[in-house]
Amino acid sequence: MKALFLILLLISFGISVQCQTVFYSEDFEGASPNWSLNTTDLGSIGVDPNSNQWLINNVYTGGVYNFMGIIPITIPNTPNEPAPVTGSPNSKYLHINYTPSAIYNANYVDNSITMAGGQNGSNFAKMNTDINTTGQFSVTLEFYWVGIGGAGKVYYSTNGGISWTQVGATYSSQSSWTLASIANVAFDNQPTLRFGFLFNNNVGGNDPPFSVDQIKVYSPSAGSPPVADFSSSDTTICVGSCIDFLDMSTNSPTSWTWTFTGATTPSSTTQNPVNICYNIAGTYTVELVASNAYGSDDLIKTNFITVVDNANASANTIGHVCESGGNVNLMNYVTGTAGGVWSGPNVTFNFFDPVGLTGDTIMLTYVAGAAGCSDTSSQEVIIDSASNPQWTVPGIQCKENMPLDLSAYITGDSGGTWFGTGVSGNNLVYLDDYSVAVTYVTQNGACLDSMMHVIMIDSVNAEFFANPSSGMTPLNVEFINYSENFTSSYWDFGNNNYSSEISPTWLFDSVGTYMVVLTVTSINGCVDTARHIIYASDDLTIYIPNVFTPNGDESNPVFKPIIGHEVEDFAGLVFNRWGNEIAQFDVVSGWDGTYHGILVASGVYYYVIKFDYGGQNYKYSGSVTVLY
Repeated sequence: MKALFLILLLISFGISVQCQTVFYSEDFEGASPNWSLNTTDLGSIGVDPNSNQWLINNVYTGGVYNFMGIIPITIPNTPNEPAPVTGSPNSKYLHINYTPSAIYNANYVDNSITMAGGQNGSNFAKMNTDINTTGQFSVTLEFYWVGIGGAGKVYYSTNGGISWTQVGATYSSQSSWTLASIANVAFDNQPTLRFGFLFNNNVGGNDPPFSVDQIKVYSPSAGSPPVADFSSSDTTICVGSCIDFLDMSTNSPTSWTWTFTGATTPSSTTQNPVNICYNIAGTYTVELVASNAYGSDDLIKTNFITVVDNANASANTIGHVCESGGNVNLMNYVTGTAGGVWSGPNVTFNFFDPVGLTGDTIMLTYVAGAAGCSDTSSQEVIIDSASNPQWTVPGIQCKENMPLDLSAYITGDSGGTWFGTGVSGNNLVYLDDYSVAVTYVTQNGACLDSMMHVIMIDSVNAEFFANPSSGMTPLNVEFINYSENFTSSYWDFGNNNYSSEISPTWLFDSVGTYMVVLTVTSINGCVDTARHIIYASDDLTIYIPNVFTPNGDESNPVFKPIIGHEVEDFAGLVFNRWGNEIAQFDVVSGWDGTYHGILVASGVYYYVIKFDYGGQNYKYSGSVTVLY
């Protein structure tokens, strides 16, 4: 039976009398002892019908069984309990049992259990309720036990069974019931104290295994234990400094155990430790356990000591600062301890304003760290005057005037650098863009400035088409002007005749070859020209080129014959070296060098050209070379 409330007992042993405060007792005689058997705490096996298990009963009789069904095993009777145990000699008790044996007294199988399908390891049994020892000291756990084979252990928990800590010795090699008593300061002053028993079958031996009965938790009624307290000479120090501690405990402690986490002296047993030094920055806990004959008290002051790094005021060199560059955040230069303070001319809240200090060399000071752990450094700063990137924007430029010398437009500092699309050194070359953003950058020490202008480029493009471009005289040619971005046109027909019409028609009545030149002018005066040859003859003439270059540069891009007159039923065919037809073309468009839209490889190809003229049929064949 158990009792979870405080009971004052008077227990007599012979002629001596001792007063005890009992917090818990369990003799397992009740119908349902408040214990959990075969749990998985501490990695134990848990419930397994093929393994050793904790059991509560009053069976003491042994017997014989066949291990694995073939090996006879004799289990001895469990020893009778002594008279002080309630219900002795055969009361209910907590013990290990190998269930498959069908013999239910205290017996077990060692690590050979795995041969019969069981698990090798440990078994755990634990209390289900908390014991409150608040304000009590010298708390003692007492129980009767017996056990020869295997190994028994006792565990306690101070957090309601969440975690467990072993206490006391290993329990084995004991053939008769004996009384165990464990007193530990960890049992004192605990609101949620619990106990548990562990059995490990890895250790061989004879039956019986670990068995327990008559559990009691109590403390002696006596004087008052100490109440621990202390102070220190300082709680915030620099790295490398030392502190003295003063014991302020009450109720006359007779021994002291100090723990100084992080200190060079990690512990002390003197009443008032001195010169406790700390060499690493951080916050540290100090613990004092004060004890006397009636018990002890443990005081832990978490984060009690703060150790501050000795400050380092180092900073990167500031050097040159531009007077027009705006406020400078001086903290960006700090490489040592942050959070300090800068001072000097024009410094406000760690920002430096260089305005009005052009050409000066000044000194700025940085102080880092708290008093006692601080450090100071100074920086020389040179103030540079602003650079001048002024330049004027050129007027509208014609593409034929490119490249443009940009340096001719500088009105500020020379020697700067030009940036922008189409910029090469100090020149702007022609691009297809009609406007280009160009930036000029100048620098004087730390002063870097720039100016950007947009330069407009006028691009006029001359081009025309002649229809027809050859024929018999008199040859009437229609000129179609498809120039771009022009406002005026001027035609030179190559025969001392001229026109300012946009798309004129001209009659060539004399045999000859005429170079027709079109000159167009843009609104901004930019000029471009285009040229084409007109063939005027008095009989049928035909010119068939033997090479062309369809590489996209608009120079000789197609293969087509030039015929001096208009013809009828024109058909052009192209064949490869194997005689396969790869293209057809007409007299106007010609062949562009492709097969199914893809440029053919360079090499020799063959053509056949047929047409009618003047009532007669004409046929021409030959080869043409494609080059890239």
